[in-house]
Amino acid sequence: MSAAGPGTSSLPAWRLARRSYNVVLVCYDVTMVRTQILLTESQARALRRLSAEQGRSIAALVRDGVDVLLRRRGGGHEDRRRRALAAAGRFRSGVRDLGTAHDEHLAEAAGK
Repeated sequence: MSAAGPGTSSLPAWRLARRSYNVVLVCYDVTMVRTQILLTESQARALRRLSAEQGRSIAALVRDGVDVLLRRRGGGHEDRRRRALAAAGRFRSGVRDLGTAHDEHLAEAAGK
């Protein structure tokens, strides 16, 4: 489909109507947001090479890299919340009244 005509370009209509907006994709129950990044020539070359070697898209490799960075950093609020909820109730203190007398037990452990 072309938008050619008097006083118009021969570019496809989708190129002429291009606007700056966010695109949200849903893939395998994961919502994704389209973004644009700038890479150095060497980064782009290395990513293309790695993409070809692994048979994976550059986008997938970039997402993996972002995940590694976020894990190394300790994740965000949601990640900390998820880990805290997963840990709740998994350990036993051996103290039967810890839930009701936690302040006293904490003071005792601190040596007060």
